[in-house]
Amino acid sequence: MAFLLKREKFMDYLKEKGLKKWDVDLGTHYYDLLVEQLMAIVPISILLIGSMLIFFGKGVTSPPEMLFGLICAIIGLTLFVDSLRVCIMPMSDQLGVELPRVLSLPAILGVAFVLGVLVTYAEPAIASLAPLAKLVDPEKAPYLYCALLENKETTVLMVGVGVGFAAMLGTMRFVKGWKMLPLIWSTLIPAVLAACYMWWGDPNLRPLLGLAWDCGAVTTGPVTVPVLIALGIGVMKTVNEQKGSAAAKSENALEGFGIVTLASLLPVLMVQLFGIYLTFTYSIEDVMANRPPPTTTVSIFDTSPVKELTNALRAVLPLFVVLILLVKFVLKRPLPYFTFYLKQEAEASSAEASRPVAVDATNFEGLDLTIFDDKSDKPAAAEGEGEAQSRASEEPTVSTGSSPPNSGDRTRDATSAAAAMRDFKPQWSSQTTMGLGLLEAIGGMTLFNLGLGFGFSSIGDQVGQLLPAAFLATAEEPGSPYYPYGVGVMIALGVLFFLGFLATRAEPALNVLGGIVEELSKGSFSKFMLVYAVCAGVSMGMAVGVTKILFGAPLIWFILIKYAVALALSQYSTEDFICIAWDSAGVTTGPVTVPFVLATGVGCSKAVLAPEGFGILTCASVWPICSVLSMDLVRRFVVKPKAKAPAADPA
Repeated sequence: MAFLLKREKFMDYLKEKGLKKWDVDLGTHYYDLLVEQLMAIVPISILLIGSMLIFFGKGVTSPPEMLFGLICAIIGLTLFVDSLRVCIMPMSDQLGVELPRVLSLPAILGVAFVLGVLVTYAEPAIASLAPLAKLVDPEKAPYLYCALLENKETTVLMVGVGVGFAAMLGTMRFVKGWKMLPLIWSTLIPAVLAACYMWWGDPNLRPLLGLAWDCGAVTTGPVTVPVLIALGIGVMKTVNEQKGSAAAKSENALEGFGIVTLASLLPVLMVQLFGIYLTFTYSIEDVMANRPPPTTTVSIFDTSPVKELTNALRAVLPLFVVLILLVKFVLKRPLPYFTFYLKQEAEASSAEASRPVAVDATNFEGLDLTIFDDKSDKPAAAEGEGEAQSRASEEPTVSTGSSPPNSGDRTRDATSAAAAMRDFKPQWSSQTTMGLGLLEAIGGMTLFNLGLGFGFSSIGDQVGQLLPAAFLATAEEPGSPYYPYGVGVMIALGVLFFLGFLATRAEPALNVLGGIVEELSKGSFSKFMLVYAVCAGVSMGMAVGVTKILFGAPLIWFILIKYAVALALSQYSTEDFICIAWDSAGVTTGPVTVPFVLATGVGCSKAVLAPEGFGILTCASVWPICSVLSMDLVRRFVVKPKAKAPAADPA
């Protein structure tokens, strides 16, 4: 691990091998992705396994199998996240920019809805629900069993429909400039009313409540958020350009905020409505009668790795095919140029090389560049080989302004960079890269699914069954309880607290969010403040959420109280921080956190004989909203007035 964290050594190693700059940059990119997944998975695994060893003197049941699963998860996430950059995002960006030029706004909203449904299936964390379905006891939670096992595909579809509606609302918000707080009220009120009916109107639906609210955390992952934001922002900018709006030329750091919140709330509502529908369609006797009979034969499609590969194909292929069809037959445009090489590195090299050298566009066909014609201020992306060749006769140049004075060395370096970039020859064509990117996505998702079954679910389930034994006598642990009641409770809550802290601190999106907040507040709300406010909120949320499973605390009161506090704090905050705080709940529940937490919750429920183990994510996803808004209020009404006090002293 020590060597893995030394990025510069790895870059030097690649350079010593004689690799070109773009190959070094690409290798470093994969290195960064791998380290990112390691830093997310390894600390959590060490915490959970260490808790088993230190507090209970037990190890994992199958160490080789567990290690295999974790390695598969790390490599799989690395490949899958990179495939989004290579294949999915270029088409999403193109659709966002060009759809308003060929479709009306209602038709665009229809496209956004379809993409919202498809990206849900492509989310890695959505697969974490499948292993938990077989652990539900139909006699204790009949409608949860019905939704998760007998109607699993429909339940996932309902989650996707919720994300689809969120994509439509988010796009409308980007285009119309709607305020965020009214949208939160309009989506949260029906969700809370449905939750109240499920708790008090039909007690048989109570076990389904935790699943419904946890689904809001499952949806906001590495596929849904960037694809929908790219589509919404692209549509907004193009519509503003067509209207001649000054907003089209402005840069807003908050562009894209808000869609994560909507994608977290609307799936909750849809799953709740589906659960209510089930009670009018099936009686409890029907649910019991529809249980599949026990069988000793196992289909090849239910064995690893065929099962994981099949699920990966079903998740990735529909989204990929629909994006291609939209570009080719709706936009009637060539596909964007697909390349494994990094766009930002290529643009930086071309910008340096353009001082004062004019570069022909055809020299950059192998790169994903944005080339500016000197007759227009609109960027024309090098989107395809045929398109690039058709524009070659226009002789565009990379326009970056005049060369600064006393820049002889810089000019010589730029000329060398230009020569190096002219020597660039892509290893594969765009079509080949597209195929390889698709294989990368399918392979990455397959490996991640293997990691779910052999790594995440295994560790989480074992830890979850041990934690209650710290203070309760459980059937699985003959020597339990291991500690006095108060000490055991502190151990159980403490493990969940630190699990939340480590999982949140490792989220890369949180650091990006912290940088935006620091910029917006001009340093008064630092990145450090936001990151640790969110970490504290998630940690407290997980510790509180597990009490619902361990002690039977009513989930409905957690939902009502926490959202009442969040809404009350939002009334005294600004639009900027409302968007940031409510979206911060989504960035904390990535594809690593969700499986670990869900498996741990289900393990706890088995140990204490609870009907189900959902609800921890529900609490973990809202406390960050409260902590960030509270920190903002303290900053504005306590810290800031104190800072101004010396200025008011005439002395």
